[in-house]
Amino acid sequence: MKLKTLAVLSGLLGIVAVSQVALGAEDLSGDGTWTKVRVEPVEARINPVYDENEPVRIELAELFPNFCYRPAPVETRVEIETGRIVLTDFAFVRNGDFCTMAVRPHSRSVEVGVLPEGRYELWLADESGAEGKIGEFQVQ
Repeated sequence: MKLKTLAVLSGLLGIVAVSQVALGAEDLSGDGTWTKVRVEPVEARINPVYDENEPVRIELAELFPNFCYRPAPVETRVEIETGRIVLTDFAFVRNGDFCTMAVRPHSRSVEVGVLPEGRYELWLADESGAEGKIGEFQVQ
């Protein structure tokens, strides 16, 4: 799935907020039949970054509990000063429908963007909002 990145740079504390929007996917948040919920990826993998001119990409693997779940935009927060990247994963759930109860695997690539040289930590926010560190990587 290709992703379009909308980045907003904040001068305060060197924080860059990045929001991921899936290209070609419906925005289901406004029609009232869908509810946006947090989901917790079962796996997150950092694609190797060899230099500061390459964008950082995170591969997420998710397991949706039934067929009423659809992927929603992943919220990404990059704190340049602290070298911390926090991903919050979301899905849309259809309200009031009968849903086939079968685990539905889903994967996606989240482009964080080009980062300056340095050491970074990747954190994931779980369904409760608590953040847990899952790895580190170096941009040279």
